[in-house]
Amino acid sequence: MLDSTNPHSGTPATAYSLMHDSYFDMSYAQTFMSYAEVCLLKSELIHLGLGSGSRSDAEYYRLGVEASMQQFGVTDSEAIAAYLSTDGIEWGTTSDLVNNPDGSESWFMDYLGLSSGAITDEEDDPIYHQIIMQQYIAMFNQALDAWTLIRRSQVLDLPPHYSPETGYRAVNAGSADVQFAYIPQRFAYPSTELQDNPQAVNKAISEYLVGGDNLDTKLWWAKPQLINQNLQDLVDNYNQ
Repeated sequence: MLDSTNPHSGTPATAYSLMHDSYFDMSYAQTFMSYAEVCLLKSELIHLGLGSGSRSDAEYYRLGVEASMQQFGVTDSEAIAAYLSTDGIEWGTTSDLVNNPDGSESWFMDYLGLSSGAITDEEDDPIYHQIIMQQYIAMFNQALDAWTLIRRSQVLDLPPHYSPETGYRAVNAGSADVQFAYIPQRFAYPSTELQDNPQAVNKAISEYLVGGDNLDTKLWWAKPQLINQNLQDLVDNYNQ
């Protein structure tokens, strides 16, 4: 039985962490590619056997995490070392599903118990998950890059939208009674483009968009959508 109690109910806005003032400063510089991202990309490249470097995948991973923490203001060497020695973050380890306040994987799940942030031995490649997770964290201020990372890797079990948009080109991934939508795979062509340039748009849709001009149509470079099995089971059970 899923516990649908919202743990945020009744919590005032002042109880949450806010964006640091530096992000709103007029002198704030937009990051195009950080040193942390470069190191973690090298770690990924070497781990997948797609290239080589002057260091190992594990070493580039460590350098990337350290740079990511320092970029966002964590400079204490002991704090960085403690983070890097945490199960699931330390290279080659998985999340500790037992020694936590809940004593199970539920500690790593969203409040509905549907999506998990844990890295487990059951995965095909837990180390790859570690690398992608740290890239995602390092891209806190690089929203479009993080979106691309999610789509090209499909290892992060991010919570779907439980009250999805049903308007223009949106697709319900659940059922009429249990509605949810995954993170969009792409932007749909705006209606103005379809009016002003219909020939080119229709050619692009027919030749390159196998799933049609929809938000959930996978682009050629992306991996297939990571399906949340808990949600799929919920839909199947509801429809029985």
